[in-house]
Order: sequence, then C-alpha cells, then structure tokens
Amino acid sequence: MITDRDVCMAAYTTGRPLTALHVYDAMSRELHTCEPGDSVADAEAIMRENQVRRLPVVDDAGNLAGSSRSRTSPALRKASAASGSRRSARRR
Repeated sequence: MITDRDVCMAAYTTGRPLTALHVYDAMSRELHTCEPGDSVADAEAIMRENQVRRLPVVDDAGNLAGSSRSRTSPALRKASAASGSRRSARRR
C-alpha cells in the first residue's frame, strides 16, 4: 500500500526529489488487513493497534475487496469505543 503521505515522507527522509523515487521507496512493507465480514470495531482496533490509517479489505483468497480509513472517521471511532473490541492484527 502507498499513500500520498508515504510519498512525501520518502522524499523528505531520503532528500531525493519525487522524480527520483520509485514506489518501492515509499510503500508499506508490512500490510495489515481485514475481511468484509469483520466488524467495523475490529477494523478500527487493527488500525489503532498498528498505528495505520488505512486498512485494505481482502476476501478469503487474499484479493483486494476494498479499503477502510481510520482516525478521521467519527463512525469508526464511535463503533470502536462502544464495543471495546481487542483483536490481533492480521498481516499479509
């Protein structure tokens, strides 16, 4: 996964211009995921525990089904607070 922030931080930390960077220089190496049937509270817990703001949603075969955002979503924060869910992060 790669975000606009990842690209900016890669340019900043390496001191190289954007034109000199490759996706590999900025992409996430460790990817945490959730599945479509997971609760929103569980997804928020995974994001919070791993300090990530985006979470790919994958199907049983590991194929991308969508993505979820955190921290900026009041609905995710509210669902997470209401459930008190604590779940281990999945890594792919």
